Amino acid sequence: MPGMTFRLWRCRASFVTRSVVRFPPHAGNAFRGALGHRLEDEVFRPRASNGPSGLRDRPRPFVLRASDLDGSVIAQGGRFELALNVFADSAVEALRRALADCGGSPRLAGSELTAWEAEPLDLDLAPRPAPEQARVQFRTPLDLKGWDGEGLPPFAVLAARLRDRIAALAAFHGRGAPEWDYAAMGARAALVQTLNGHAERQQSDRRSTRTGQTHSLSGVTGWVDYRGPLDEFLPLLEAGYWTGVGRHTVWGQGWIEIAEPGAPSISTVAP
Repeated sequence: MPGMTFRLWRCRASFVTRSVVRFPPHAGNAFRGALGHRLEDEVFRPRASNGPSGLRDRPRPFVLRASDLDGSVIAQGGRFELALNVFADSAVEALRRALADCGGSPRLAGSELTAWEAEPLDLDLAPRPAPEQARVQFRTPLDLKGWDGEGLPPFAVLAARLRDRIAALAAFHGRGAPEWDYAAMGARAALVQTLNGHAERQQSDRRSTRTGQTHSLSGVTGWVDYRGPLDEFLPLLEAGYWTGVGRHTVWGQGWIEIAEPGAPSISTVAP
């Protein structure tokens, strides 16, 4: 089926500090501010000039994985790394250049890019035999459109948001969206039961230095066990490890992972 392979670039940026660097509680904000002034609009805030208004704002072609730096202090002469997943071939070099210039930003002052790694990775989105039950872990706060945040995330909502995000990334930045039957997928996702789990709400927000507005970065962390026909959804859950799902994914929110049983091999690979 066309579009059933999803291409991304697994990137890692290594830095050394020339002075003390203090990361905020949500370290992604430090990189957000720096990249916002250094990336071209087609990468940082891609937008179509025509077409339906709901499709003019495009998903950014990258996500950051900086949660391990949250609130940390890196001494002078210390080192730190930033992992990125990039979904457009043309954005890989643009991000490298922008990160090489991040030492001039207030929160990353004194940071110098010393190494850059970029490795292509192709994910197979085709259905395949899956365990009847899977545990999905929410590594960073998850906030899903279509779910009020009460109880545990319904699988149908999680699957729909994963489907929509992967399709949008593939359509706008990749090789074309998979030819899925959205209504039929939604009906089958509704057959997957939520067995049990634990969800803990995390409250945080960020203030935009550009607009002065405050934006919520809240969501739930924890895990949920789902049971049912997962053959066509297992590849989406695996892809969500790399793409994230829900709101504010580009800054590291909504990072999910299949924890058990039958955890995929990618769960043991650095993101």
